[in-house]
Amino acid sequence: MRHFLVRAGRGVTVTWQILGMTLLTFALVECGYRAVAAAQARSRGVTQRSYTPGDPQERLPWHAPYVAEFDAVRAQQWQPYVYWRRKPDFRGRYVNVDSAARRVTPQPRVPATPAARVFLFGGSTMWGTGQRDSATIAAEVARRLQPLAGVGARIEVTNFGENGWVSTQGMIALQLALRAGARPDVVLFYDGINDVAATVQWGQAGVSQNEFKREREFAFGRAMDHEVSTRSALDDLRALPLLAGEVLHQSAFIGWVKSLAPRRQPAFIAADSAADRTVAVYAETARMVEALGARYGFTPVFVWQPTPQSTGKVLTKFESRLLVDGDKDAYWRRLHEVHALVPARWRDAMAGVAPGRAVDASTVFRGDSMAVFTDRTGHTTESAVPAIVDAFWPVLARVTRERLRAPRS
Repeated sequence: MRHFLVRAGRGVTVTWQILGMTLLTFALVECGYRAVAAAQARSRGVTQRSYTPGDPQERLPWHAPYVAEFDAVRAQQWQPYVYWRRKPDFRGRYVNVDSAARRVTPQPRVPATPAARVFLFGGSTMWGTGQRDSATIAAEVARRLQPLAGVGARIEVTNFGENGWVSTQGMIALQLALRAGARPDVVLFYDGINDVAATVQWGQAGVSQNEFKREREFAFGRAMDHEVSTRSALDDLRALPLLAGEVLHQSAFIGWVKSLAPRRQPAFIAADSAADRTVAVYAETARMVEALGARYGFTPVFVWQPTPQSTGKVLTKFESRLLVDGDKDAYWRRLHEVHALVPARWRDAMAGVAPGRAVDASTVFRGDSMAVFTDRTGHTTESAVPAIVDAFWPVLARVTRERLRAPRS
């Protein structure tokens, strides 16, 4: 027995040494690869990941400090029902987030009681990615609305937009605000890019973007949950491969090795089906918002946003490169096809849902040669914002005037 224990102990020692050296070697290779990749990125002038090199705004004096603030506010936290929201209480020169985790919209604060309240919902394009607080869609809307309130009054504008949100998340955020006692007079939804992306990603409409990550996170959380009463030592052992898998998943070096292998292009939902399903889900979501408006006394407005793939504009060299580079990938090619199909179908569907209050802004830049898009996703320059607001301003101004004249309940 003594001889067996000695040999077993030596075997454990050798195994532990081999495992330790293997882990140390992996850690050194990972650190070395990340250091080399970072140096190569700096040599190409890529020092920040929040914008696409060549962005038409990158030479403007405010852009570099803006990107630094945007990087600082990128962190998100869990938010019940809508999955995620930025962390609250960020103060910067160009980017500010309030205590409710909403992007700050510059506007008058007095008098204290507004004559009307306007809520804006959407994804990162509504939140204002690539734009200072003073140049977001919400800021432009706030500036234009104030004269409608009259002397001594004001209209309060709240930007509920959040990075990556689809229209359903916006509707749920609206429901939560209503449940908490908020009472808007006008609610505007500015959507399109994220709804289409989620449909193409998932193969069906009506889900959030990157839903597969929620599935993985849920499975991982359940495997690690020590509060489950039936958990056993065997369950803990089964969790070890999951932990190892997460480590490998986070490895930049492993990711690079995997990228060397030829990849099969995934099969995506047909463009025609994706367009039909996206529009059908959006229309049903809009009907729910209409019902909320009837119950809570606000008027909804719906806007389908412009994208690089559907704009019809005269593309700049930078924008042309974005589309050419994107079309090399099957996912972006399918997005391109779906974005081209959706607007006409969206107009037809929304004509029966919100007549006179659904605005197709997808072609607002048709024939224009100005620099509009800052990446292939569809974020826009500050100089493009007034034209975007022009597209839906007649409808927004009309319904706001109607709400101002209506007796308050």
